[in-house]
Amino acid sequence: MAPSVGSDHILQADKGKLLGCVGNSVQFSAPNAPSDILKALSAGAGIAVGEIIRVNPLSNTVEVKIK
Repeated sequence: MAPSVGSDHILQADKGKLLGCVGNSVQFSAPNAPSDILKALSAGAGIAVGEIIRVNPLSNTVEVKIK
């Protein structure tokens, strides 16, 4: 299942990548996520809830708002 606008995902930093999960399933992976986001996640609980606010099928990217 591809990420859709308005859906919530659990975000977590894993070995330099940002993962977006629903339940135990990884829905997307961002190997080039901004380092400040990865550091913030790692410094906190290691996870955060994010909402998909934009999906770009041409570049195969999503924009996420951290809640």
